[in-house]
Amino acid sequence: MAFYCKYCGFEHDNVQYLLSCSCSKSPTKKHVLFEGTITDPFYCKHCGFEHDNLKYFVTCSCSKSPTGKHEPYEGSQVDPFICKYCGYKHDNLKYFVTCSCSKSPTKHHEPL
Repeated sequence: MAFYCKYCGFEHDNVQYLLSCSCSKSPTKKHVLFEGTITDPFYCKHCGFEHDNLKYFVTCSCSKSPTGKHEPYEGSQVDPFICKYCGYKHDNLKYFVTCSCSKSPTKHHEPL
């Protein structure tokens, strides 16, 4: 089983080793475990961008992310996405995050 860093996509089969290594893209400067389901594709929690390779995914620019890079959504992708600010529900994450939300500080829906 492989474990992944959610900031750079680094992959290793030993979670302790992964977490002990440095990561230039992480705010903590250490790899941070991606706790979502490792399935294809990965979805950006800010813009809905999807790609089947996490390492490539996290290196691409995202104009809606505070880090400037895509950040993987770590929740369930089976159930409808629910906005943590207003409760709006939708089955498509890409559509969900592009819709306006008056209660969100980013002015867009954000999944739980």
